Amino acid sequence: MAKHPDFSVVNATHPKIAALVAAAALVTLATMSTARPLNAEAGLRTFALKQEIATILAHSPQLRSPSERSAFLSYAEDMLRTASQPMPRWRYWMVASLIARRLDDPHTVVGPAILTPFTAWEEGAERQAFPTLHLPRFPNASLRVLPIEFYWASDGLVAVPLPGTPTTVHRGDQVVRVGRLGVMAMQARLDALISGNPYWVRWNAAQDLTFGYFLYWIGVVSPEGTVMMTLRRPDGALYTVRLRLRDERVLSLAASYNRARAAFLDTYVAPPGMAFTQAPFAWMVAPSGKYAVFWLRLCWNSPAYQAAVQAFFNEVARRRVPAVILDLQENPGGDSSVVNPWLEHLPDRTVSVYGSTLQVPAAEPLYRGKTYVLTGPSTFSSAMMTADILYVAGEATLVGEATGESPSGPGEIVAVDTSGARLFGQVSTEVFRATGPQAQNAALMPAVPVPLTVRDIQASVNPVARWLRSLR
Repeated sequence: MAKHPDFSVVNATHPKIAALVAAAALVTLATMSTARPLNAEAGLRTFALKQEIATILAHSPQLRSPSERSAFLSYAEDMLRTASQPMPRWRYWMVASLIARRLDDPHTVVGPAILTPFTAWEEGAERQAFPTLHLPRFPNASLRVLPIEFYWASDGLVAVPLPGTPTTVHRGDQVVRVGRLGVMAMQARLDALISGNPYWVRWNAAQDLTFGYFLYWIGVVSPEGTVMMTLRRPDGALYTVRLRLRDERVLSLAASYNRARAAFLDTYVAPPGMAFTQAPFAWMVAPSGKYAVFWLRLCWNSPAYQAAVQAFFNEVARRRVPAVILDLQENPGGDSSVVNPWLEHLPDRTVSVYGSTLQVPAAEPLYRGKTYVLTGPSTFSSAMMTADILYVAGEATLVGEATGESPSGPGEIVAVDTSGARLFGQVSTEVFRATGPQAQNAALMPAVPVPLTVRDIQASVNPVARWLRSLR
């Protein structure tokens, strides 16, 4: 949730209740030395952890009172005393993540900076859109990963083999157990590390479960560096597979960002030939003329985006399209002013925006048909705010799944400087108070639920495409 762009999904660890987390963290750290260290690296010292703690104390809106600051500092000092110097890099990542996790703020996260920029376009866009947020990049950093990825559907966790990887795991096989942990027990451990509502925790956990350092932390890696998993095929048959962690030198965010979802869902919004990660936005009018979809992957209110929204509504008016859809399902946030070009083409000229009244100028053509906003568990930060603003204004019906964030909560981030310690970090600086009917909900809930189920994944069925076909 931010006025300015945030990249909380860039981080490979998305570090979530306070006393419970503290106890679990100390027990975990005390037993970490028995596991095989990943990428042990001399020279990592507690100075970077102290920088993280100092940045949180200086900026977090949740630590304004002396008692809150004292409690956080006491916890952080316990973590520092528990950690040895020097330490394996994976253990260091966990300590850093757990310190940030204490705040239970999904915008305040610290973890390994191991991902490279998206693509040439996205790298250039990042430089323009985020001039004050310098993300550390370590293209030669190595890590160990499983040869599969995961997606947490509405009713279960499924496995998705990586393209070209030999494995006995089939796409969409449901995960029953990882190591000795059932899915529910594993989720309880994930809650101790990942901040946010249950939808955001599960979505992030599905990304993190690929990484060896995360699997070591939840205690499912054998001394030989393998992970045993029990899965269920679509016919109900159970089987067990042992997967070995492998080294992977460079991870491209373009390759990893929601790759599991892209593997089984058509990117129906993108024009023919457009790759899944090639652009931040795209739009189309359905051949039937019944609806038009604007797909927005990143909240960046650029001149190109504004021109695209104008072209979109021009074409909608020319073809008299009765329904328009703003797809924010895979949008992690950025700049919440992306809502402005939409409001200018919708009927209301006065809109309530998080406690303020906004006078919206009109832009031709005005659109008076049906407007829908698609949301999901990775609709986060400014993307969630955009959906909420349109919903509260009465301009749109929400469709899809619950968002990954509450309408009210912290945001507006600053970066954590870890002095080259191979960490990425950010800290919230403000708290946003929503005023709509769902202001106190843990998530923005759609009026028209369209859940993605395990069976949908196994059958390569896109439930949103099914809903689109039902529009009249």
